[in-house]
Amino acid sequence: MVRVACIGDSITYGYGIDPPASRNEFSYPGVLASILPEDCEVFNFAANGLTMRKSANNPLWTTDYYEQALSSSPDIVVLMLGTNDAQHANRASSNSDFIADATELIQNFKNLDSSPNVFLSQPPPLYPGSMSFLFNATLINEVYSPLFAELANDNAVELIDVFGAMGGMDLSHPEWFLDDGTHPTEVGYTIIAETVRNSVEGTVSAEARLASSAWLVVALALVASSWTI
Repeated sequence: MVRVACIGDSITYGYGIDPPASRNEFSYPGVLASILPEDCEVFNFAANGLTMRKSANNPLWTTDYYEQALSSSPDIVVLMLGTNDAQHANRASSNSDFIADATELIQNFKNLDSSPNVFLSQPPPLYPGSMSFLFNATLINEVYSPLFAELANDNAVELIDVFGAMGGMDLSHPEWFLDDGTHPTEVGYTIIAETVRNSVEGTVSAEARLASSAWLVVALALVASSWTI
């Protein structure tokens, strides 16, 4: 079984899905679980409002979700945080703090005993809407692209371009977002899931082959031991 840990904020959690009881099915991790091979298990370690930076108002670092993700023995980790770090209320710290905390987070997952493949996802663009006044649109829609590219390069992880897939700087797909301009519709969550799937599917296949090889080795050892007996 290939274990995929999706870690993030409300965009990973599945905010806005109606009815809320269907969140496990229609959030992007829920959709991802349905389009990856059956031997994959996808986990949603997310909550509304979480931030990358430790000094922000709702850091992932202090949550049970973070501890659960670390202890989940993941083979693949998808990190998508940053939208809430761009809230005006969280801009007391500099981008260097964001980079430092993001680097530590990436490395903490890379260094787990399960040696997961870590993927860093740039969050979707911010569209005009009822919640957009809460955020620094320039930071999300312009500054984050080179910043996330730098983070991915410096930490030797693959960058998933959810930002571009969801309309990028051109804001070309407002129909994939709720009226708040921040959270995807169910169609938008599906686009994110497909974008993540396209990035991780090669790793999924490699992990599945590795697991099959391990079971083959065990089976052959059992056969050999029975011959000896």
